[in-house]
Amino acid sequence: MPATIIGLGNYPLDVGSDGPYIHHEPCFGEIGGDGSVAFPPELIRTVAFIYLGRGEKRTPIGTAFFLAVVEGDDISTYLITCKHVVLPYMTGKGSLYVRLDRTDTQNIHYLTLPKQESQWLFHSDPAVDLAILPMTGDGAMATWAAYDANETLFTEARMQGYRFKPAAGADVTFIGMFRPYHGTTRNVPIFRFGKIALVTDDPLPGQYGDSQQYVLECQAYPGNSGAPLFIHTITNGLPVIWILGMIAGFHPDSAEFRDPSDNSVKAMSHSGISTAVPADRIWEVLYGGKAVAQRKEKFAVFKIGNRPVPAGVPVEDDGLTRADFETALRKVSRRTKPPSQSGEASS
Repeated sequence: MPATIIGLGNYPLDVGSDGPYIHHEPCFGEIGGDGSVAFPPELIRTVAFIYLGRGEKRTPIGTAFFLAVVEGDDISTYLITCKHVVLPYMTGKGSLYVRLDRTDTQNIHYLTLPKQESQWLFHSDPAVDLAILPMTGDGAMATWAAYDANETLFTEARMQGYRFKPAAGADVTFIGMFRPYHGTTRNVPIFRFGKIALVTDDPLPGQYGDSQQYVLECQAYPGNSGAPLFIHTITNGLPVIWILGMIAGFHPDSAEFRDPSDNSVKAMSHSGISTAVPADRIWEVLYGGKAVAQRKEKFAVFKIGNRPVPAGVPVEDDGLTRADFETALRKVSRRTKPPSQSGEASS
């Protein structure tokens, strides 16, 4: 499936196109008059929703986003989400889908996701709540957008280069599913804002065990798992938007409140603290051994299949050789008599 290289100035989708749109440059925001950072609308198209389908019913279960690995002319796109969003449904009934925007009409398309674990990429540390899938389309006029992972993942190495390490109090944003309304003819994610509450090298408890995580003063709810988490730096007066990690969960805290509509007492569970998988874990999978080997194999097959035949090199063929042709010709040929005096050939 072709990948279209685009910048921030030419994002509008081509009608009827199929495949990924790759943002081949860093993501820049704008600073408003009040000093706030405005995020570019292109970010919305890098986010999609994961669904579980059973029969005719499709239920939204999480968020995903897309990244691209660009290696020269070779481009691969990947779906990024939480392991706990997809892994529990890889066994048993039902199908997994990612919901994409169509380009030939104002509508959506449900792309079936594989349920075989072998087709997914997971971190070597099983405690890391991360699942990554190499993206391929199914021929429908649907699309997704992705930023170059090398240009947008805010890893430890990138932090050292910028001499900036996020600390408690830093502003963060994530884009994810709002389950009460997430669009009918287009994916419609929402932006949520908060701050980093804790940065520590100590492993923290998560869905699959203890691992390094960012702790956020930011409310994430079911459906937000797999959402990209952003932070920004200022370069030459412009905010550069980075992917700091991926929303993975929240810490519950039971509380009761009275619903004024019917005077009933209901329970609410949220401490206001959420957690995120660091960008380094995403980088380690995208540029890890299995992913690299898959890309080498994919592009090697593609290049061999499209390689021109060198001039002067004979192409082997299963057809007749010259000797075979001459032998067959002798078997079917017979002598003819000289023409008769009347000019008619003898039979």
